[in-house]
Amino acid sequence: MDPAGLALAAFSTLKEVYLLSKFVLRVISSAMKHQVERARLHLQFRHEFIFLRSFGILLTKKDNTVLNDDELDSDWLKHIVSILEQLRIAYGDYAKIAAAKDDEYRRFSPYSPSSATAVSKTIEFSLDVEENPVDVSSAGQHLERFSWLSEYTKTLRNGDWRWALFQKRKLEEILGEFKMWNGMLKELVPITLAAGRSSNGCSGSRFSDRASEEDINRLGVSVHTQLRKLNIDEHTNDTDVRLRDVSLVSPEVTQFSPLSYGVLSRDKNDCENVLIEYKPTIHPSTFIDGAGPKQSLGPSHTETEAVRLASLLRLAGKSGLRTLPFLGYIEKPSMEPPQHAFLFRYPERALEQSPVSLHEMISSEYHNILLENRFGIAKRVATSLWTLHTDNWVHKSFRSQSIVFFLEQGGVITCQDPYLVNFEYSRPANQNTTWTWDQDEDKNLYRHPERQGFPTRSFDKTHDAYALGVVLLEIGLWQTAFDIREQAKQARRPAVRFDRYDLKESYIAFAKQRLARTMGLSYQDAVLTCLVGDFTCKVHDDGFGMEFYERVVQRLDLRRLLLSAETTVDKS
Repeated sequence: MDPAGLALAAFSTLKEVYLLSKFVLRVISSAMKHQVERARLHLQFRHEFIFLRSFGILLTKKDNTVLNDDELDSDWLKHIVSILEQLRIAYGDYAKIAAAKDDEYRRFSPYSPSSATAVSKTIEFSLDVEENPVDVSSAGQHLERFSWLSEYTKTLRNGDWRWALFQKRKLEEILGEFKMWNGMLKELVPITLAAGRSSNGCSGSRFSDRASEEDINRLGVSVHTQLRKLNIDEHTNDTDVRLRDVSLVSPEVTQFSPLSYGVLSRDKNDCENVLIEYKPTIHPSTFIDGAGPKQSLGPSHTETEAVRLASLLRLAGKSGLRTLPFLGYIEKPSMEPPQHAFLFRYPERALEQSPVSLHEMISSEYHNILLENRFGIAKRVATSLWTLHTDNWVHKSFRSQSIVFFLEQGGVITCQDPYLVNFEYSRPANQNTTWTWDQDEDKNLYRHPERQGFPTRSFDKTHDAYALGVVLLEIGLWQTAFDIREQAKQARRPAVRFDRYDLKESYIAFAKQRLARTMGLSYQDAVLTCLVGDFTCKVHDDGFGMEFYERVVQRLDLRRLLLSAETTVDKS
């Protein structure tokens, strides 16, 4: 299907889903007898409904007509169509009732035989939501308009058991589907800024021209636009990220976590518990791309990088990058070597204790993580890294020590909320690399062979992807990269040399031989894609982000394992 056809298909399916969502929202609003259940369902469903309305603006112009095909990317559109189609199918029975009873649906649905707007490129109906739901049990004048509710209302009067066993269950099922498919749409929002052919297609500025401030905030487009602008600007004047006239008291860094605990004081009456991440002000072995032989990275350049990283972290904390709330950084020249101290707040509801790294969880025999949670961790951290990449940034130090979790009341670790830390002077993906290197064996476990020792190639997104592949392998086998390397070395004759390329091949072999039995073939494919790096698109191509999403992020889904198991059972 050509881009114009895809755009129309996405637009039509979006209208269908929106109309059905309005229909179900009115159904929920009319269950007045059961205020507690109705209020809960109504609030959650309305939240998803409003997000869908905001998302629709990504496909439409200011006059509510479909965007031109040259403003949208085909791969992105195909994925949007598939998600919206699944949501449309999920509505099933509601679509049948709406087609028989709801006037608005019959008039404007692209799937309704009586609709005169089936192939229309315009939204003809109101996008507004009625704030005050109609009470059909007492408002007789509305019964004719909402005739499809009369039988529904009668069942409510006939007994609570029907609501409890049928209507409530059905509405909760469709709410679950709505949340799931909306969640997939939410994942795609960052890539809309890089999905177009002209001026990055649905660019943040173009979107801002036709969206309200509420829509922009709801989708998080503003933050991603600022991240991309920070990426483009060679220099940043965001000097307020450096904290002055403050004091910081902190113990030594914990063994596993890259974060340490400290107390930040602005004056004797203004103290706050914070988390600290230390970074050296000058790297001992750093060389700038294009500079002369062995030219060290100077202090002024490092200061610029510190300000840029701090600006990134402050913005990232407001988006879906899963970074901690950022306060600012201070200089610690008295430390040996001199350091920048990056300061973070604790997440809401977290106990103010040192976090637990993913590496520590895998290493410890006391942390037994359910398979469902392992899939959740993998999907969330991969999505975070992918989001960073779509904003054209790279992490440069991605490893299991860079993923941390916090304890909540009762000492329970919140596995559903991993946070990315230890950004090693992350830089824009299109900026000349700084040839930073060291012989840190722990870090080399996650580094691509081209980036171990003195680098032979400029750092790019595929190197981040390789590190992600190692972390995903650790999660899948629930075994550290160090242990995997040691097992691989022991399998060889003692005199045989084991180098960085052998390490990569060992990871690939472990993924092929052991990963599928626990995590499934889809997860295995995602890991191998990262480790092998056989992406068809170049890292600077518009299509790279979409390919990474489809070949890595989407495959890290527990539902794929369950679906594969169901298929196997059916075949047997």
